[in-house]
Amino acid sequence: RHDRHDRHDRHDRPPLRQSEFSNGRGGRAWNDLPPRPPPPEETAEAKARREHEDLEEQTRDRLRNATSAEEMTQAIAKAQELGLKAEVSVGERKLQKMQA
Repeated sequence: RHDRHDRHDRHDRPPLRQSEFSNGRGGRAWNDLPPRPPPPEETAEAKARREHEDLEEQTRDRLRNATSAEEMTQAIAKAQELGLKAEVSVGERKLQKMQA
């Protein structure tokens, strides 16, 4: 609900700054932003950690998406190899349900 006083105040405000690339709301224009810094160089340790995390995520996906007892058994073995204890436990419970 608007009253006449509210509308009047809105028109008395100075217009917002707009540039060629702004969002029309007075925000900062894209061409005013500083350049993006270069990505950090990946060390061998960081690369190994990232690859290990990717492998863990793939294993979790295999445990989640396994549709047969054979797939689940393979996924559980991979999880054990990676030391994912909680995932192994969940996988074994799912395997028991599949075999029941």
